[in-house]
Amino acid sequence: MPFSSAALSKRLLDERDLGECYIRRPDQPERHDYVTVTGCPALARLGGEAAAGGSLGFPRQAKASFTYAGGSGSELAEELYSATETELSDGVSKIVEAMTACSAYEVLAGGTPVTVAPRRVPAPPLGDER
Repeated sequence: MPFSSAALSKRLLDERDLGECYIRRPDQPERHDYVTVTGCPALARLGGEAAAGGSLGFPRQAKASFTYAGGSGSELAEELYSATETELSDGVSKIVEAMTACSAYEVLAGGTPVTVAPRRVPAPPLGDER
């Protein structure tokens, strides 16, 4: 049974988990319009949000962002989603299939181009650390 967004929020990391050098950033509206994808029509159809690891469209979710107060400009973000097994599998599969549909593509995020060359690898066999 899926968790509610409120229940997911209780499971997010907080400053006690990360140490005194991390401070929580206030929630900001989701904006991935500064991300563009070129060279992969399948991924471009999903939009910059998917390419940037944005919301997978699950209605029950919780997010937290932190910044490192030590002045390095480092950030950390955590996102939790909850849905039925089928909804989670279908949503993630849609993104992975689009990301692996092309041998290479470029993601332009905030003016910084990143070349991505995905490849499929077999899942490791189940073992003690599943």
